[in-house]
Amino acid sequence: MLTKGAKVCHIGGLEHGVGEVIKTDEQQGSCTVIFNNASFTGVSCENFVLVSELSPKQKDNLNNMLSKQTPQSVSYTHLTLPTICSV
Repeated sequence: MLTKGAKVCHIGGLEHGVGEVIKTDEQQGSCTVIFNNASFTGVSCENFVLVSELSPKQKDNLNNMLSKQTPQSVSYTHLTLPTICSV
């Protein structure tokens, strides 16, 4: 069973990166996990694996995937006041 604060990856794919377990329900076997770009609530804990349990190859794949992701930021400095108000 995963514990609150555990660092995990989604078994279905590493594209979400590393998430943190913020809540668990031992009776249901479910948990809530928050990633930078996604969150999973009430999902079976079996859908996640502890980062510490990843194989060296999986860790390399995760690091490669994370290094290719660029932070998404939005700049509004080029907008004028009428443009901002019409958005």
